[in-house]
Amino acid sequence: MKLEEISHLEALDTRTLREIQETNRVAVRNPTVYLLLKEISRLREVVREINRGYASMRTVWREDVGGETVGMHHMRIALAREMNVYGPPKMPWEDEAKERSLQQRDERRFMENIKVLDNVRKNQTGN
Repeated sequence: MKLEEISHLEALDTRTLREIQETNRVAVRNPTVYLLLKEISRLREVVREINRGYASMRTVWREDVGGETVGMHHMRIALAREMNVYGPPKMPWEDEAKERSLQQRDERRFMENIKVLDNVRKNQTGN
């Protein structure tokens, strides 16, 4: 990806960051680019955490006091804008569920392969 292609963007979306990461892998890995991508990832996680905290705070405030303050309104707008750039927050249980699903699929494939090997052995020995 060339600088001219991304210079018109207000913010780097996830797709653009992945393209930069892939380009950095293909070329000789630039440690500065790698560190900057890691920092962007960390900062995005911070914003996601702040967004979760804000949602909790807003719920409690509405239940106890009602409405929202001007500061809360501005924070909601800023967080909404950032979350649109970042995409939905990554939930840890989604990764765990995906890992369990992949593990179960691998176990099923392994057992199927064992059955196939057993059938081949039976056919070779004539039993």
